[in-house]
Amino acid sequence: FIFYLLLCHSVPKKNKLKIFRSKEIKNKDNIVIAHLENDKLVYAKFNDTKHKATNHELKVPNGKIFKLVLSDGTSVTINSGSSLKYDDSFYGSEKRNVFLDGEAYFDVAKNKKSPFIVQTNNMKIRVLGTKFNVSSYLNDNNTSVVLEEGSVSVHKTSEVYDPEKSVVIKPNQKIEIKKEELVIKEVSIDKYVSWKSRKLLFKNDKFEDIVKKLERYYNISIKINSSQLKNNRYTGTFTTETILEVLDIFKELSEFNYKIKDNNITITDT
Repeated sequence: FIFYLLLCHSVPKKNKLKIFRSKEIKNKDNIVIAHLENDKLVYAKFNDTKHKATNHELKVPNGKIFKLVLSDGTSVTINSGSSLKYDDSFYGSEKRNVFLDGEAYFDVAKNKKSPFIVQTNNMKIRVLGTKFNVSSYLNDNNTSVVLEEGSVSVHKTSEVYDPEKSVVIKPNQKIEIKKEELVIKEVSIDKYVSWKSRKLLFKNDKFEDIVKKLERYYNISIKINSSQLKNNRYTGTFTTETILEVLDIFKELSEFNYKIKDNNITITDT
């Protein structure tokens, strides 16, 4: 199964979610495996060995955030422009595996007998029950994990899991791959989870990185024709502002021009 979320408008505060024609999802045997609850997709808990797990994929487009509750009770908040692959049931499974392309916040249901594993393009995160954020957009060329609660074990996707060699991080720590090495540093958790409440929070971030988040948040395309502007760094918070209001605020800090055509914005030097 592949599920797509369809939007009626590109601006987040005016978006209306349309998901599936029915509020229930049934398998080929006409058994309800999931249902929609106030913009949240909740999977049924199977305690039947006869149920054969099926792989599902949920794709969330730019401009939308969506919540998912897996069959084991794990809650996942999926950010704009992301996709998550997972089984509709983890019953009887030794591992709970999901594959993420994009960004998601996980609140994993505890199960010491069945580790929960998040796989990205270049990193695997292994937990038993905890809260953490994973960001792994392919166009960002970077994967990072920020831990809010508990502990997680991390190793490269290209390596076989070894509990003695994998890296364990603690709350308020971030781990990412730099020059093929896993690097850990202390961080402020708010910056990395503020997106869940529809808040854009930047702290000394490069403008080219900020623009990528603006594109996903507002469902638009932005092109920067200025190498100097790309490297400028900014700190700030946005909540209810429109994309034009956001750009005008940046213009006050660094002079530039921008043109809008349809859903595309081009930024140039003055």
